[in-house]
Parts: sequence; C-alpha cells; structure tokens
Amino acid sequence: MNAKAAGFLAIDRGDYQEAVNLFMRSLQKAKDPSGYYGFGLAHLLLEDHATARWAFHKTLEMDPTHPEAIRRLS
Repeated sequence: MNAKAAGFLAIDRGDYQEAVNLFMRSLQKAKDPSGYYGFGLAHLLLEDHATARWAFHKTLEMDPTHPEAIRRLS
C-alpha cells in the first residue's frame, strides 16, 4: 500500500495527524491532486483551516474540476 492510500485509511480511522504525515510523504515522492486533497482534508479535520484551504487550492491548480476540492472551498 502506498503512502497516499494509507493516508486515506488513517482518515477513515480518525488518525488525522498520521494522515498528514502520510500525505506529506506521498507528496514528497509525487505531487498530485489526490495527495493535496488528502493533505487538505486531514488538516480540515484537525481544524487547521488555513492549511486545508491552501491544500485545496493546490488541488485545484492541478485539477481545476476536482469536485471534492471545489465543494470544500465553497
């Protein structure tokens, strides 16, 4: 299992800080919209709204039609 998939599993388990760490590891290897989205979602769940917004904007820079990032920013 790759770090990004493990990050989404950590979110499902409620381990948001571990999810942040896993998404950071994933993004160090490859920058992609899904990784930024997961990073933002984990920060949102940790109530770090500024970092979450930044990550959702990064998601949309790479994929302007990403529906979940659009929804989270609206």
